Amino acid sequence: SYPVGDAVKRSLAYLDQSPNTAAVVGRIELADGSAEASALPGVIANGAVCLRKSVIDEVGGLPREFFRQAEEYDLSFRIWNAGYVIERFEDIVYYHAKAPGNRDLKYIHRYDLRNNLILIERYLPREYRRDYRRDWIQRYSAFARHDGCVA
Repeated sequence: SYPVGDAVKRSLAYLDQSPNTAAVVGRIELADGSAEASALPGVIANGAVCLRKSVIDEVGGLPREFFRQAEEYDLSFRIWNAGYVIERFEDIVYYHAKAPGNRDLKYIHRYDLRNNLILIERYLPREYRRDYRRDWIQRYSAFARHDGCVA
């Protein structure tokens, strides 16, 4: 991933004028012209973000135990819980040149479900956890089956 045009300059300028903003996230464009984004609004997207270092020093960086998938969500929850916001701008653009075949679907599905279940336990109120667990297990299992990852 890399910034297009003045993406970094504009992101840093916004951070300079907005002390409560922890990160500026841009739109991610793929080689085929499509866009990529997080499932939740206001979440950091790796490879398309300028983060305030002081906030990372305060809340910590990406969680090591996640390894892959959903690590941005964990960091985003910690940023929100510390009282900061994450801003997303469609006119700040990053290009992501995904390499075909560099992602093993069985691991993507496994870690995506595993890490999202961890997020539920860490950050959602107890009264919502059971419903979210049930929903996310059903949803991620359907995605995996669709991609041929039955086990």
